[in-house]
Amino acid sequence: LTQSAQTLTGDVSLVADRDGYLRVFAVASEANSLQPAVRVEFYQGASLVHTELITSPGSAVPTAVDESSLSYSWNVAVDGSLIQPGLSILAEVDPSDLIAEANEGDNLFPASGTPQALDVRSLGSFEVTFVPVRQSAKSLLGNVTAGNASQFMDVTMRMLPVAQADVLVHAEYVTTTLDPLQSDNANHAWSTILSEVRALRTIEGSSRYYYGVVKTDYSSGVAGMGYLGLAAAIGWDRLPSGSGVAAHEWGHNFNLRHAPGCGAGNPDPLYPHADGKIGVWGLDLTTMNLKDPGTYYDFMTYCGPDWISDYFYSKILDYRDTYGSMGTPGQPEPSLLIWGRVDGDRIILEPAFKVVTTPSLPGGRGPYTLRGENADGSSLFSFAFEPTPVADGHEGEGHFA
Repeated sequence: LTQSAQTLTGDVSLVADRDGYLRVFAVASEANSLQPAVRVEFYQGASLVHTELITSPGSAVPTAVDESSLSYSWNVAVDGSLIQPGLSILAEVDPSDLIAEANEGDNLFPASGTPQALDVRSLGSFEVTFVPVRQSAKSLLGNVTAGNASQFMDVTMRMLPVAQADVLVHAEYVTTTLDPLQSDNANHAWSTILSEVRALRTIEGSSRYYYGVVKTDYSSGVAGMGYLGLAAAIGWDRLPSGSGVAAHEWGHNFNLRHAPGCGAGNPDPLYPHADGKIGVWGLDLTTMNLKDPGTYYDFMTYCGPDWISDYFYSKILDYRDTYGSMGTPGQPEPSLLIWGRVDGDRIILEPAFKVVTTPSLPGGRGPYTLRGENADGSSLFSFAFEPTPVADGHEGEGHFA
């Protein structure tokens, strides 16, 4: 049962309320011209809740499992309402026993006749706030509106473990940097705008994923930037490519490093598939196009064509299951925003602001220290912290807010 990427043994967990596609691979012991039906029973706990009788997709039963064509398996679309915690499935070939076989005892899966329990997770909605960013340098405004926001979500909704999205479009934000965005980020303008979007999220005390949308005057080069494990990123407004850029940057927000491929820096050393390929057959349920593991690269490489691997699908699912929203509990109160960037051997401290928001204190560990002093030099507070890594930034770059 796949929702985007799945191993043949079904190791990838499922997302509750997200549509899926069931493939049943029946095999015969010799060449034939048989066309048996397959019955699939869906259970919630001990209760049978749904049954499907699937007719033969071809003119014969294959003699080996072959995932490369949907015509080689007995298939049925599964509505997300059926995919809930507690789901189990039982499949049977030739349930009416219409075909004489040498062995009538191997037509069930699982063979024990006990429905196979599936790991289904309830993850909640993916809450996104798009921020149209106007650049002071050239007065370029990122084109994201209530009318086109769904286009930026397209790749994410088809590929990532997300069942529902709650999407808002923020009021226009004017960046303070006078440097224009450059295709190689030589002037660090991409980094500056990313840190401002992160600071905006901090000021507003939000638990949502903030995604700044920018307009560039170039069509090739840096297209997005995001934090590792923190819910803020930015990307260009060129559609449809901007949808894939958003999915990639949210992958970083879900704490994914790159997959190795086409020059992507700082790859995940545990990525299991050679050359950054996806490793398993993928399926786009919107177009019903299969994704060949010999051709498709993981979306966290810089290669194409791309889809998502079982490895990164599972890592995102586990991350969302563990962390849920990324907000800070508590009530708004008078606070001081301290924010900036570490870039190489430089620490850039931006102007501090008095704001009313939910305070967010440093974690208390790391090689840097934030210290506040009284007028007489006595210490008011001191916090150790680790700047948040910028996945597509310069070597060693990190931001804090």
